Amino acid sequence: MQKNQVKINLKGGILSTGVLSNILNAARHCGAENIHFGERQNAFFFTTEDRDEVLEKYFGMKSMEVEINDNQYPNITSSYIAEDIFTTHPWVSEGMYQDILHSIDYKSKFKINIVDPTQGLVPLFTGNLNFICSSHMNFWYLFVKHHSIDGMMCYPTLIYTNEIGALSQALEKELTGKKNVNLLSLAKQLNEQHKFIVTDIEQELALQRVRFPDYEGMNRLGDKFLLGIYRRNNDFSVEFLEEVTVLCNQTRIGQICVTPWQSLLIKGIVEKDRIQWEKLLGKYGINIRHSALELNWQLPDLDEAAMSLKKFLVREFDERDIRTYGLSFAIKTNAMDVASSVVIEERIIRNSGAENFNIQYSVLYAEDFNPNKQIYTVYSENIEREALPDVLERLSRKYYEQLNNSNEVLNIDNKEEKQSLRNKVIHQCKHCFTLYDSEYGDSMNGIASGVLFDDLPATYVCPVCDGPKIDFVIKELSLSGQS
Repeated sequence: MQKNQVKINLKGGILSTGVLSNILNAARHCGAENIHFGERQNAFFFTTEDRDEVLEKYFGMKSMEVEINDNQYPNITSSYIAEDIFTTHPWVSEGMYQDILHSIDYKSKFKINIVDPTQGLVPLFTGNLNFICSSHMNFWYLFVKHHSIDGMMCYPTLIYTNEIGALSQALEKELTGKKNVNLLSLAKQLNEQHKFIVTDIEQELALQRVRFPDYEGMNRLGDKFLLGIYRRNNDFSVEFLEEVTVLCNQTRIGQICVTPWQSLLIKGIVEKDRIQWEKLLGKYGINIRHSALELNWQLPDLDEAAMSLKKFLVREFDERDIRTYGLSFAIKTNAMDVASSVVIEERIIRNSGAENFNIQYSVLYAEDFNPNKQIYTVYSENIEREALPDVLERLSRKYYEQLNNSNEVLNIDNKEEKQSLRNKVIHQCKHCFTLYDSEYGDSMNGIASGVLFDDLPATYVCPVCDGPKIDFVIKELSLSGQS
C-alpha cells in the first residue's frame, strides 16, 4: 500500500505536551512507529491510511497546520527555543516570541524566520522573510530573499514587533507571482497603505561570530537542567515520546522545543526530577553523548541518500581523527536554504541514456566560514563520494589556518552585489524530480539552451520518466559563485 507523508508545522519550534499528545495519538492510530522532526521545526510521520480520513479523524478539530504529501506551508522558525539557554539579546523574551507567532495568524507559503542574532542554535537567513532583532528595543531588521529580488536585501526600515504578522502577510501578497520587484518602492507603498510602525535604520546589522552550541545531554542551567536529545536517524519512537509526554506532565513541564538540527530540548528539569529523566533515557537506550562530529549537520528532511552520506562522512572523520570544532556542515540535494560553514552539493551527471547517470559533489564554504554571511565560494567540484573525506579534511585545515580576531564581526547590508548566493526559478518534475533549467535546455528532447519553460510545447515530457509538462512544479535553485 502507498505510504502517505503527514507533516505538522510546529510554529516557532514550540511543541506543547498537549499538542504532542494529539500528534502521538494520531501517529499510533495511523500505524506509525516513529516521529521525524524536520529542519524547519516541524514533525513528520508516515501512514497507509487514506489522506482525507487522516485529516478528518485526527486533525479535523485541532488547530494544527497539517499537510499530507505536500509542503505548501514551510513553517515559521524562531529562536524562541534558545531563550534561557544560550546568549540572547537583552530585550527579546519568550513572551515577545509568543506575541509575534500569534500575530502571524494566516497560513504562509513563505518561509518566515524570527531570530535573535546573538544565539547560534537557529539559522538567521534560511527564510524568505528573515526578521532579525536590532539593538533598537522592539524593532527588527527584515532581510528578504525571493526570486523576484536579486539576492538578499534588507528592508529599508526597522519593523516594530507588533507589525511583523501584518507586514509579512502584505509582503507575501505583493511578492507572490512577481518576477521583478523594487523592494524600496514596495516598502514605501506598503508603509503608506498600512501605516506600519517603522523607524529608520541608523546602522547596518552587525553580527558577532557565533559558535555552534553544544546542545546535547543533561546540562545545568542555574538551579535547573536542560536535556538535549539527538537521534542518529532523526527519528524518535512514538512509544518513547509518549513516556516523555507523561513525565513532562508529572514534572510540570508544559512544552518541548524542536531545533532546526532535528533534535529536542526539554527545559526546566529540577534537581529532584533528574533521576526520572535518567531512568527514562536508560529504559529506551537513548545515548546523549554522541560525538560532536554528528551534531552539526543540516540535512534535507526525510532524505535517505543524504543521511547515508552523512553517516559515511562522520565515520571517516572519526577514523581519521579529523577536528571539526567550530564548523557546521550541510548536505544539499535540493533547493533548500542552507546555513552552514561547509556545504556539500549533490550533482547528478546524466550520460547517454535516461537511466544512465552518476552522482558527483561540489564542496563550498562560507566566507570566513561564517554561515551568517550567506556568501559561498566553491572549494572543489566534480568530486566522487569516496574522495569527499580527503577534500573536507583539507578544507577543515584551511578553516583553522584562517582563524584570527579580525573577522569576528560582520556587517550585513542590502548591497546586492555583495551577495554571491543567487536564487533563480527552475522547474522540477514532481514524479522523478528531474530539473528543467532554461540556461541549459534539454538536449535529450532536442530543446536548445535559452528556451524558457513557458515556451516549451504542451507536448513536452520529462526526459527521464515521461511525465507531462503540467506535472512540473516551480522550484528555487540557489547558485553559488565567487564575488
